[in-house]
Amino acid sequence: MPYITKDNARELQAKAIKARLLTSDLLAHRIEQANAATEYVDKRRARVRLQLERIDDMMMKETDPQRLDRLASAQNRLSEQERILDGRPLPGSNRPAAARRPRGDDLPAAPPADPTQPAVSPVTPQDPSSPPPSIVEIG
Repeated sequence: MPYITKDNARELQAKAIKARLLTSDLLAHRIEQANAATEYVDKRRARVRLQLERIDDMMMKETDPQRLDRLASAQNRLSEQERILDGRPLPGSNRPAAARRPRGDDLPAAPPADPTQPAVSPVTPQDPSSPPPSIVEIG
């Protein structure tokens, strides 16, 4: 018995079309939400910046120390809101990426060749049927 028949194929095709429409609708809804959020952030940032300008003007005209202190604290709170809405991090919270060294740079260098040591000759394979070489002392 085949797993996919004409009837099954029609049902599966209808389900696939329905799923594609749902995902496209969901994607469109998420795009709308992102645009609305971006619009809100832009409007809010513009309002905060306008309030900052008004407070700056008020601070320039103010002479009473208590009111000046209150305006300065209001300016600080608004500046913090503006920083967050603008997406700027706090100073020192983003570290610059460290320069990466290529692998192997941290390994020690090979020691220099010692000229007093004799050179080592390469090993040559021997025929297993031949007798072992005799030991000769170099004197």
